[in-house]
Amino acid sequence: MNIPRKLNIKESDFRLIIGSSGIDYDHSKNEINISNHGYSFDEAIAIFEKMLLPISPMPPVIVKDSIDVNGELRSNIITIDKQGKVILIALTMRQNETIRIISMRRASEKERCLFTELVDYNQGNPADS
Repeated sequence: MNIPRKLNIKESDFRLIIGSSGIDYDHSKNEINISNHGYSFDEAIAIFEKMLLPISPMPPVIVKDSIDVNGELRSNIITIDKQGKVILIALTMRQNETIRIISMRRASEKERCLFTELVDYNQGNPADS
């Protein structure tokens, strides 16, 4: 089933489709991400689960346009982690509607400012969010 074509969206667009989307990541890359950024990809999965099943309040989410990185189309999601810090999750869409997590890190100052401006989010000192 070609879901992007049926939905009339680009193949590269980020999408979560209930009953069709899966999530995966490279476990060794997850260990590197934990070491470099302090985030496990399991935290990103928890954010995606909240997006799919918003039983508790869902934090605001911004999906930035896809970019080509070495022939792979990547999307960036800016949202907040469980401590209220603004973060960026880089991902790509793979075959069979699988979301492949590439990295998760604290958002840069520029990304935090964009997030704050677009969703009117401000938790304490902007340098802390």
